[in-house]
Amino acid sequence: MPRQKSFSYIIRASQAGPELLVFAGLEEPGFEVPKGTVQPGETPAQAAAREILEESGLRELTLIRELGVTQWQDEEQHFFLFRADALLPDRFEHVVTGQDGDRGMRYQFTWIEITPALGQSLVQGSNRFVREMIAALEEGTGRVAG
Repeated sequence: MPRQKSFSYIIRASQAGPELLVFAGLEEPGFEVPKGTVQPGETPAQAAAREILEESGLRELTLIRELGVTQWQDEEQHFFLFRADALLPDRFEHVVTGQDGDRGMRYQFTWIEITPALGQSLVQGSNRFVREMIAALEEGTGRVAG
């Protein structure tokens, strides 16, 4: 079985419209979203929630749905849409926990507006299901209350 990774689009409401939680790219210009490898015994959705907690410290989220699955090299990549249920600051820092290679790194998180051009702001890979996220928001399954 190919290695599996989970990517998480975390959205919230703002006065300007829905926003996506991102952090500065580690290896290339642009923004990334929380992601990581599915561990033995985990489902991709469970891995997404664990990686969100390890990389951002966030717990109060609602899984809206899986947006899709794609293959990249030897990886099966799962993309999930979550809604932040708690009031969160516009910017915050978190020291990564867990056992992966990014443990101890400091991620600077910020929220950016979700627009059709959003994919151009995200690093390659993190941008794969932006259109599907926008479609989910437009059809109401990912609507952000607020």
